[in-house]
Amino acid sequence: MLRSALRIRSESFISLVLLTASVHSMCTGIGLILHPDWLLLWGGWHMVTEPFFPVQGGLFHVLMALLYLYARSSDAARVILLPYIIVVKAVATGFLFLYAATVEWIWMVAASGFLDGLFAVALFVLWRAGRIGREEVMHNG
Repeated sequence: MLRSALRIRSESFISLVLLTASVHSMCTGIGLILHPDWLLLWGGWHMVTEPFFPVQGGLFHVLMALLYLYARSSDAARVILLPYIIVVKAVATGFLFLYAATVEWIWMVAASGFLDGLFAVALFVLWRAGRIGREEVMHNG
């Protein structure tokens, strides 16, 4: 009974975390695509002289934002996509921290790494809680 309630509650929180990740990724994507000088300077970057890579990164973020929204659309989508999303967030965390530590310290890169890490941990914990609840329901019939 408790695990059943935990599963339902974790699904609600997963949906909220995915929505928050989607908003974050959409804002990041639009910011990278438009890359206004004031935003880059505020975030700690220098001027962009070649816009291809920021726009490409922005498009990736927009697509991931849509994937996060799709993962919220049904249990089947969530079950399939959540492990992938957790891996993507964990890899992004490692990349962003490594870049900030070894290539160039940009506060926004480190902050994004921290936020992606929070998303990865939250989604992993909630995914595990939901999985445990589903297993109990299947076992108890």
